[in-house]
Amino acid sequence: MRRTLTGPRLGPLFTELFDLPPLTAPAVRPVETRETDAEYQVRCELPGFRPDEVDVQLTADVLTIRARTAPPAGGAAGAWPRREQQVQQAIRFERPIDADQVQAELSHGVLHLRLPKSQAARPRRIDVRAGATTPATPSLEHRPDAAPQG
Repeated sequence: MRRTLTGPRLGPLFTELFDLPPLTAPAVRPVETRETDAEYQVRCELPGFRPDEVDVQLTADVLTIRARTAPPAGGAAGAWPRREQQVQQAIRFERPIDADQVQAELSHGVLHLRLPKSQAARPRRIDVRAGATTPATPSLEHRPDAAPQG
């Protein structure tokens, strides 16, 4: 009697041995984010991916990074087969982003994103001026030595 293992019972060793895609959800890569007054900066490691395999989308305040590789069709003779990889990551920002000014660059396996905050979301400094002398106003301060009036 022959047994066939299917589904989640296949171990990682089996999938690596036969170069099969993983049976789990897309991998999540560590992402670094920084915030300045003017923009958010995002750095995500995507080794083995080409720029045409990376999809970056911004919807409202959520940035989604998806990357997927596939073995080349017909591959070159003697070339190492390329293993399929899939990565997905979503980041939610507190402040609105100026979507028209977002920049993305993939260099040496690292995706760098610059996401400028919209003008309305940037902090603004409000100058406080010294006023002219103000008329005397009654004090609301409690003075225990003053006798109650009545």
